[in-house]
Amino acid sequence: MAWSDGSGDDLIWKEVSNALAFVRNSEPEWLRLERKIVQYFRRAYRSLSFHDGTCQDLINEYADAVWNLLFQVLSDREWLSKVDFVFAVDAAVKESFPQNVLAQLPQEHFERVVLAAHDRAFEEARFLPKCWELVNRLVPRVGKSGRKVYDALAYGRKVAGLMNLHDDDPNLVKEFVSKWADQAIRHLFQHSDPSSFLPEETAVQLFHALIEAGTLPVAIVTLHGQPPVPWPFIDYAVQAAYMAHSGSGYRTQMFGKLDKPGFQAGAQDRGDVQPPERPTETSHAPAQTSTGTHSAAVSEVKDEVCEVSSVEAKEEQPHDESPEG
Repeated sequence: MAWSDGSGDDLIWKEVSNALAFVRNSEPEWLRLERKIVQYFRRAYRSLSFHDGTCQDLINEYADAVWNLLFQVLSDREWLSKVDFVFAVDAAVKESFPQNVLAQLPQEHFERVVLAAHDRAFEEARFLPKCWELVNRLVPRVGKSGRKVYDALAYGRKVAGLMNLHDDDPNLVKEFVSKWADQAIRHLFQHSDPSSFLPEETAVQLFHALIEAGTLPVAIVTLHGQPPVPWPFIDYAVQAAYMAHSGSGYRTQMFGKLDKPGFQAGAQDRGDVQPPERPTETSHAPAQTSTGTHSAAVSEVKDEVCEVSSVEAKEEQPHDESPEG
């Protein structure tokens, strides 16, 4: 497929430029940065396999690839969490997807899918680096504790985001935080015994830090505002989650060995219960791999020397791949 050079009726370039209009005066090398972002939108589609999956699945994979690229390279830009690229994603999908794939969705349904995929991918890409930073700062390094807590927090937040919430519900923020804490702690106890690395007091501290760092969904905060600091409801939500999922009856149901003589409750002794395979823990947030389709696009960006000096420094930052002790 032949790509435009940014002139004429290049819809991707036009929509990217429109979305970034509010930061144009704050970027000294604006045109070069704009060109690089357009290239990220076009690289992201190359990792997709149009022979597999539905149109809706592919749109979600594409949105994941785009936002992971953007946050990997431009996470130091404060405006990145405020920009709305939904029309750029829409234009890129229409330009890059084969017609037989696009034909699977009626136009009205297509627009809803693009909007939902864009917002979900944006939230995940925005949240995960902050989550990883706070987990590394607050959770003691006991085996693979950091990885387990990170996975549980990401899982719980994703489940909370799938709830059928009403925008005008005055308890919307509380319902989201309650579900997030409940599902995260539940996930953690399903795969380990976190008593040695995430006692309830540490979990409370971690959730306070996460919410104060701005990790609630942008849409919820826009409607209801950021919770106060400190917010006592966080203590209640985390305590309720531990009461629901840390009891001996729950652990016995999950692992079935706690009543056997000589069995130790530590996670290292549960040889029969293995957590899902996860990427090696590093000092940087693990790439979002739920779709597994954007790695090729990320590699292309890393191999290229960026023309914008600040972006170049971000792309060339080394990654510590050594596993946690």
